[in-house]
Amino acid sequence: MRYKDLIEEPIYTEERFKSIMDTISRECSIICDAIKKNHTFFYRGTNSPKEESFIMDDIFVSASRTDRKPRDSNHVEHDFCNHGLTLLGYKVNRSNSIAVTSDAHQCQTYGKVYMIFPKNGFHYAHCNRKDMMSFVDSDGHIRHFTKTKYKELYNSLGNTLTTANDVAMFLNTLQDNKYNDFVKSFWQYKIEIYEYVEDTNLDKAITDGNEVMISGEYYAISRLWMDEVLNYFFNKGKNNEI
Repeated sequence: MRYKDLIEEPIYTEERFKSIMDTISRECSIICDAIKKNHTFFYRGTNSPKEESFIMDDIFVSASRTDRKPRDSNHVEHDFCNHGLTLLGYKVNRSNSIAVTSDAHQCQTYGKVYMIFPKNGFHYAHCNRKDMMSFVDSDGHIRHFTKTKYKELYNSLGNTLTTANDVAMFLNTLQDNKYNDFVKSFWQYKIEIYEYVEDTNLDKAITDGNEVMISGEYYAISRLWMDEVLNYFFNKGKNNEI
């Protein structure tokens, strides 16, 4: 089925819904296999899909942006996080991705909850925190790291060194190579000693209930269609959850 055929009539029929799901199964086979294997979905809360992106009631097609701005964190911490991910070779960061999770309840404060089906070829990364920003300075690690590895910097900042924002604000006044060295070293320290950031274990990403950053094109289906989607994947009846 051609993509343009999907968008000409945004009206529900069982056959139309099945044809959309058939297209998703084909174009998003990687995530569909993970869904069928783990019996869970990626969810996202949003109130901002563009009207022209809908292909049927509460079903739309979109893509991650390349310039996403932080909603709940400041820009310096946002850049600190992005810089670390890029320096370590991850293809996804907070600016070029959408945030999803297998915990649907976590999404409700951000808007209407959709099931997300990224198209094959997507990139992703996740960590063992509810969101990637809390990964940056959980448990005061940045203070301990700086005190241990960058004693001169630590002594110059003294008691003002409490968050990633404090360090980034200071390092932004230094030469780029010093900033890069600190950011990369800190992320390596976090990943190797305390926690993890992964981009190769999709089964873990879709089951651990934490934030997953995904870049690329995707389909989004409102959770109101849950029964129909479950019936398509698992031949379940009405009012079933997974």
